[in-house]
Amino acid sequence: MGMNVAGTAASWHEGYKNSAYIYVGGISFDLNEGDLVTVFSQYGQVTDCNLMRDKVTGKSRGFAFIKYADTRSTVLAVDNFNGIKLLGRQLRVDHVKKYKRKEEDPNKSDEDKKESDTEVWGHDKHPTDATELDSAIKEKKKLDKMERKRLKKEKKKEKHKRRTEGETTIQRIQRRLAKCDAIDKKTDLTEEEQHYNLLKRIHLEKLLKKETRKQKLAAEQTSTATALEPPTATTTTTTSTTTTSTSGAAAAPSTSRRNDAEVQSRSGKETGPTARAESDSGRKDKETTSNGKGERDRGRDRDRDRDRDRESDRSRDRDRDRSRERDRDKERDRDRYRERERDRDRGQRDRDRDRDRRRGHDSDEERGTDRKRSGSASGLDNDPKRPRNSH
Repeated sequence: MGMNVAGTAASWHEGYKNSAYIYVGGISFDLNEGDLVTVFSQYGQVTDCNLMRDKVTGKSRGFAFIKYADTRSTVLAVDNFNGIKLLGRQLRVDHVKKYKRKEEDPNKSDEDKKESDTEVWGHDKHPTDATELDSAIKEKKKLDKMERKRLKKEKKKEKHKRRTEGETTIQRIQRRLAKCDAIDKKTDLTEEEQHYNLLKRIHLEKLLKKETRKQKLAAEQTSTATALEPPTATTTTTTSTTTTSTSGAAAAPSTSRRNDAEVQSRSGKETGPTARAESDSGRKDKETTSNGKGERDRGRDRDRDRDRDRESDRSRDRDRDRSRERDRDKERDRDRYRERERDRDRGQRDRDRDRDRRRGHDSDEERGTDRKRSGSASGLDNDPKRPRNSH
């Protein structure tokens, strides 16, 4: 008998004789610490039960560490509980060689505990019962979802801001037109979506024309203002030199002529009224050329706008023709259906008429047969050769 006693030198439990803890796995999620203490107290006094729970939800994770007051109780628990089924789940019970429960920091203040609970549950009280736990979990999930939505919205705004930063109005309209082109390439659009996209495209094209016209007018005004600016510093220097030479003509005529020659050689242009007249005519030519270019550009823009309007009208006409064609097809289908119904009714009437004719013919034949029978019976009664009954 001594050879079979657990805890002796011949038993494998000998290696765990100094550990009072056992590991219990496969625990039903409906059990709590009190239930485990009740079950495992059959083989000794339980001094500690550490059921592992999820830090966020507080629900059981399905395993625990149980400590007995006597290490011999661990041997009995491992031998008798390992492999049994409890609430539909098979328990796995084994020794634990080195296990030490993490004790809560004794120096941790109540404020720190409240802060940790607030981080997990959103308030400073840890849930105690199942109803409070479920409501706390739902509330936390709701808050997390709202926070994710807010972060996603902010991220989307920042991305849009980075993409549109430094973007002009024309570039923004062109980007929206590119989106319309991408939508047109889809094949699973309904008629309403196609119509809405077409209207949106027409509106954006009008905006693009308007902004382009504004930019061109601003560019023309800038070029006109540049052309009307006063002469450059070279002309001013030439005029001042000419004035100086005229004032000193009586004293030194040869010097003034030499200065005029030097100025002419440097500038490569003539001075005096002739040079001013030439500069005025050149300026007028420039203004005329710029005005002509602006007029041509405006004419091209008008032609381009007219072409776009014609193209949009053509596309609308095509859509209208397609819708009319679809309506005509539907009307043709309805006519075919009505024709089939009429043919079916006509066939039914013909079959009923034939049936009535056959019934009338059968009744006529039956009447003729009845007449023949009655005639033959009356002829036999009037036959003189037929013997009569004598009374």
